[in-house]
Amino acid sequence: MVCELQDVFADDWFFATGEKITGAPYFPESRARTRHLVHVVLGGPDRRNEPISKSIVSLLNEATDRVWIATGYFVPDDVILAALELAASRGVDVRLLISEKNDHPWLVVVGRSYYGELLAAGVRIFEYSVGINHAKIMLADDRWAMVGSANLDYRSMRLNFELNLLFHSSERNTELARILEHDFSLCQEIDPAVFGQRPFRRKFLEAALRPLSPML
Repeated sequence: MVCELQDVFADDWFFATGEKITGAPYFPESRARTRHLVHVVLGGPDRRNEPISKSIVSLLNEATDRVWIATGYFVPDDVILAALELAASRGVDVRLLISEKNDHPWLVVVGRSYYGELLAAGVRIFEYSVGINHAKIMLADDRWAMVGSANLDYRSMRLNFELNLLFHSSERNTELARILEHDFSLCQEIDPAVFGQRPFRRKFLEAALRPLSPML
């Protein structure tokens, strides 16, 4: 896995500088052996079939117990939105941890335009308000875990060069679950009844901006 990550870095370095990184000094032989399976998942405009998006949807579709996701930006496309709703509808504990504050305030407004349908499907939504939470974590059941650079938004799935690591490890899953449980405790969970009573001007702004989702 380390060599594969180094290979990704070398490609990016060549793209940015024109310098090729090759040879033993940059790719030393490793005798390390991992105790669990790890897969590098790359995404970007140069990758066909949106591998990060498909990985997320696959984990959502196969989960039977829980799917917990933390994301800095939340503007899901229709495929991921449907997968979230379907997982929750069949009884999976689906939770989203979304930062209430970030460096693109309009994204928060657009993200909230999806809350109503997600809450109706049984998805629990937690807004992190004690600071900016820019973590990207996904847990599926008690063995699968994903961390990396990709947010749950259009840009990360299609436009940005992103890299996630997909783990099949109960040990890593448990460690990340503890982190998320702590972060959930610092959040305000969205109450469906209260959210439905938000002012009309907020609902109007959310509806007006949602068509811009693919461009944000």
